[in-house]
Amino acid sequence: NTDNMDNTDNMDNNTPPCLNFLFKGWTLDTPTKFIGVMACVVLLGIVVELIAALRSGGTIQRWARSCCRCCSSPTSNNRRCAARRANGRADGRRRSKCARAKRRLWIQSVVVTTHVVQAFVGYVLMLAAMSYSVELLISVLGGLG
Repeated sequence: NTDNMDNTDNMDNNTPPCLNFLFKGWTLDTPTKFIGVMACVVLLGIVVELIAALRSGGTIQRWARSCCRCCSSPTSNNRRCAARRANGRADGRRRSKCARAKRRLWIQSVVVTTHVVQAFVGYVLMLAAMSYSVELLISVLGGLG
């Protein structure tokens, strides 16, 4: 029967059709599920805005640089830095080309990873906004605003 292709089997029971969020198995058939997805969408919007703020201010690059730099303070309690000072590597000598290349690779990988995460979450938010649900659209705008 081709008349049943428009998913009208829910209408026979006088129940409204349910929204599938991102996957078929994620059916929003109860108010609790719907409110939970709305909260998740708001949180995803906040995450996207946080990543965008961190990336635009250069915070991600500064964090990545600080993670692969040995501290120069002689009173630091960091074990890695203490071991490098004991081996004479924290005395201000220039890094080798290999160490600089590893550092550059680390910084670029952190920047690229944050960009990929931001783009992926942005696409998930776009799918939520395009679900023809006013509530989810308002949740997306609330998270991004």
